[in-house]
Amino acid sequence: MGYGWQVMEVDETILQAEGGPVMIEPTQATPMLGACGWQVFRYRAKASGETVLTLGYARSFEPDAAPIETFTLTVKVR
Repeated sequence: MGYGWQVMEVDETILQAEGGPVMIEPTQATPMLGACGWQVFRYRAKASGETVLTLGYARSFEPDAAPIETFTLTVKVR
């Protein structure tokens, strides 16, 4: 498996993951494995509060390597 998005930071007392990420393949066949597609992360609000959700784009088999890209957002649950 190549690169993929992985959860690096989230307060699980505020946001609860609903299963692992789901891979959605494109409607057209692609000639190269891993060439495109989407990962969907689903969360359920568990409690009021604010948390940072950070995803890292990395290889799962290289746990000590820094991600090559990160995505961070702040989630506010009221």
